[in-house]
Amino acid sequence: MTLPQYLYQETRCRHHFGKFTLGKYFGNEIVLSPALDPEILTVRLETPEYPDPKLLMTLLFVRHEPDLLTFPFDSKRFIAPETIEYAKKINERFPRRMTADKVDKGVFHLQPRDLQAEKILAEGKNNPSISMDLTRACLKAMFDSSRTYGLFTAYFDEELYHYATNYYATHAFGGIDYIIGVVGVTRVLEDVEISQRNHSQYQDLKHFLEQDFARIHSDEINIPDKFKAYITARIDVKLITTEGKFQILSVADDRASISKPSWFQKNGIGYLICSYAGELNFTAKATVDGQINLNLLGQDIRTPEDKTKRIPYWIDYTKLTINGKTIFDTLTPAWHNEPYRYSMDVKADEEIKIHIEWQPHRSDT
Repeated sequence: MTLPQYLYQETRCRHHFGKFTLGKYFGNEIVLSPALDPEILTVRLETPEYPDPKLLMTLLFVRHEPDLLTFPFDSKRFIAPETIEYAKKINERFPRRMTADKVDKGVFHLQPRDLQAEKILAEGKNNPSISMDLTRACLKAMFDSSRTYGLFTAYFDEELYHYATNYYATHAFGGIDYIIGVVGVTRVLEDVEISQRNHSQYQDLKHFLEQDFARIHSDEINIPDKFKAYITARIDVKLITTEGKFQILSVADDRASISKPSWFQKNGIGYLICSYAGELNFTAKATVDGQINLNLLGQDIRTPEDKTKRIPYWIDYTKLTINGKTIFDTLTPAWHNEPYRYSMDVKADEEIKIHIEWQPHRSDT
């Protein structure tokens, strides 16, 4: 078998070559492909004088990892001693070149030792092993974070992200592979964004989130719709009553949306207010005594492949005051399924002035 034929056998399957190698790379595992060694690209491995088909693998063992020659094969298979000697002669004729600090064009280089890895491994007890289950759980948590989802889908179609989600859910073996790929690509994108500062769509949003959030109403700030979920607060306010009226008198945000959905009118009168201004003042008034329930949460956005599952768009609420009384002024994360809840009694015709502040959620957890 010639080397090109061998390479064809390996690379005709994308799992053997591109996807597998790239996935492992993003998972911090380097897959070496010694068959791609250009130094043996032109070596004739089948000649009339020595037609052993095992010569190629023997040469790769001799050239890259001689200790493998002492490892026993199963099913009584073996490599003939004369094949090993022939491979050694080829390697002597075309030696592998290695260098640690100089790279010459056209020469195959391989760092023979990873000193940093050796130092870490030598630490022993200070470098405890981590279970595969914990590693998978951490990778899945990173994948599920709104940060990974937002950056990845800013550059790639959402179908790729959701394909990885479905693959993980339906494949017990290898299901994490696509998760690793998405997380790895996202981390590379983040590094590229930081290094290039090329004012891409995501970089503009990052700058906005970190520096220009207070200027959201300025005409020069244009937020793409796909990013609004990360900065939009949803406030549900409801008067528990069976009679009378409950009104929102004013909302100090001309871009805020106010709705009164039918499903929210059971056992009371309720409103949904959505705003991405970062700060909101509104006034409500009831014509009867009762109880007001206030929920602070994120938007209700479902996954395309399963409308029963919500995407956790977190919002960091930072302050809530009602009629001048501070309810909280510390970081209070919330999303649709884990809202911040507050209840209070109100009197008929009493105006309730509510002030809320928030910022984008800046944590992967």
